[in-house]
Amino acid sequence: MIEDRIGADMARFGIRLEPRLLSEASVGGVVPFTWVDPESGTEKQGVFKVLKPMIETWLEEEITALDCLAGYFEKNRKEYSFGHFRFTSLFEDVKTALREELDLPGEQVNLSRAFQFYKKEKTVCIPEAAPFSSRYFTAMSRMSGTKVTDALIGEPERKAAAAAIFKAIICAPLFSVQEHPLFHGDPHAGNIFSEGPPAGGNVRVAKPGVWPNGGGSIFSSLSRG
Repeated sequence: MIEDRIGADMARFGIRLEPRLLSEASVGGVVPFTWVDPESGTEKQGVFKVLKPMIETWLEEEITALDCLAGYFEKNRKEYSFGHFRFTSLFEDVKTALREELDLPGEQVNLSRAFQFYKKEKTVCIPEAAPFSSRYFTAMSRMSGTKVTDALIGEPERKAAAAAIFKAIICAPLFSVQEHPLFHGDPHAGNIFSEGPPAGGNVRVAKPGVWPNGGGSIFSSLSRG
């Protein structure tokens, strides 16, 4: 599918796909590749996030089921100890989040904005979008690292990592002069990696899928606020 969709850019950028998935999640998979920057002639490593075939059809089936489930709970509210729980609004939020998982152009915009937002931060690295991304897939630079809770062993390293993460995820958007700064919407430990081998390197903040052992969407929850 990637080869069919990318067409002439396969040869233009010297793209070579690896014959395996790097990771897989509910709506897509991550395929590693190498490519050559035509301006510098430098070979680079990257990853494609590709939506699974038929995922849009399957997702609409699940959303229809969610509507039915919300309606059932609303109709039978007295049978459950849910009080004034707002089923309809909650399920609408879930549906919105699910649909956003399929919005690859939106992800690419957020990815590029995040790259610009953090480019001056020495302790933070955001993957850079490749020039041949499209509505069918997101192509970006590949990074290597270890989950931060596994990578940093000593107390000094842990304190330095905590400070860097707090600055990047909390302070940067909170004190930004931008009217609508970016913030990371899902900053659990599985989404925060330390660059390089365990017990060394800079803290790097990224959505899963960028990393060798990651899975799921990439910056789908990096939001405007």
